[in-house]
Amino acid sequence: MLWLRLKETVDAGAPIRNQEPTTLVFLHSRPYLAAIQASLTSLQYAARSGAVEAGFVRVLVTVDRVYPELEALASAVAPLRIDIMRLDLLSRWRVRLTQSLAARPWLGPVARWACGSLRWQTTYWPKIRRATQVAQDANCSVMIKCDEDMVLSPTAWRVLIHDSDQLLSQPGTLLVTPALSSGIPSWLDFAKSLLDERDFKELLHRLGEFPLPQKIWSIDYGDVSRAQSKSMWDEDAHLSAMKNLHSEFRGYHPIRFDSATCVWLVERSLMKLSDFLSPVDADSVVFRRSNDYICNGVFAIRPHLYGQILDNNFLFLDPFDEVPLNILLRSGVWEFVIACNALGLHFLYNAAYSTHVDFQGDTLQGLHLEEALTKAVLLALRETN
Repeated sequence: MLWLRLKETVDAGAPIRNQEPTTLVFLHSRPYLAAIQASLTSLQYAARSGAVEAGFVRVLVTVDRVYPELEALASAVAPLRIDIMRLDLLSRWRVRLTQSLAARPWLGPVARWACGSLRWQTTYWPKIRRATQVAQDANCSVMIKCDEDMVLSPTAWRVLIHDSDQLLSQPGTLLVTPALSSGIPSWLDFAKSLLDERDFKELLHRLGEFPLPQKIWSIDYGDVSRAQSKSMWDEDAHLSAMKNLHSEFRGYHPIRFDSATCVWLVERSLMKLSDFLSPVDADSVVFRRSNDYICNGVFAIRPHLYGQILDNNFLFLDPFDEVPLNILLRSGVWEFVIACNALGLHFLYNAAYSTHVDFQGDTLQGLHLEEALTKAVLLALRETN
């Protein structure tokens, strides 16, 4: 195993040195240390347990600004090699200009021309595009795009880093993803793999009883929400109703809005942490193919393919890559692969930030709730590590 550490902080405009690793793990970072720390700790655990060979992977963390705490964190997660990449000045300036002009509709055609693309309304797209270019320049065969609020099991990291290359070689395979606790549609795979029968029924009851918003994102989802006629969530009925929705924004699901249930899933996962972390033999990992709507914040993909998607302005209806990926899946040409018993935790969607939830004696919401969840998981991981 190759023991690596933080070598240097690189600027987005500077070339990244050549290296042997064939897989790039890209962590899109907000200034939110606990989440990055938890993600890196789960990867470190996978490397130290032998599930992942550190020499096959390099990790790239993108930030709007570099701060000492992140550099210290990156240097402490041996045997992994971590590079920190700050978004270049020109990109940061363009994002600020786009945001400023978009807030002034009275500018009319000037604002529309200057904004040019919805992709520049946040730093999300420029970060992932630059990271994709790094993967291409380094001749990485696989890129793993990972939002920073993910904690993956050793099996999930192994599938993404070591098995995805072969899976992506299968015709029509767009991406490979683990089973996330609040992933769409992988929440069901996660639940079936980790929860016992009693907890699984409670989860379906929770989701079935959740009052879905009738209208959100300026779209009426009334017909979809009315498809649930029982107190127990019916995923098949939901998927059937979604097929009749005339919108590309199809990530409408209670797991996205129900923060209390997401917290409950994290608590159940901590109770079953040994099962969550237990390695699954390579021959026992269960894969399934799908072209349903996907909203999973971590996946493996070919860098050149991802670059082509990110460069296609016509696929973007907002600054994020969720819709473009799903437009391709709806074409009938592409599918994705879920590793059904390779598990991962995703704490909350930002769509659920407005709800207050009780956790460990406090009533929290939004980033405060997500940070509390992350720290609880991080503490558990450190005690195991």
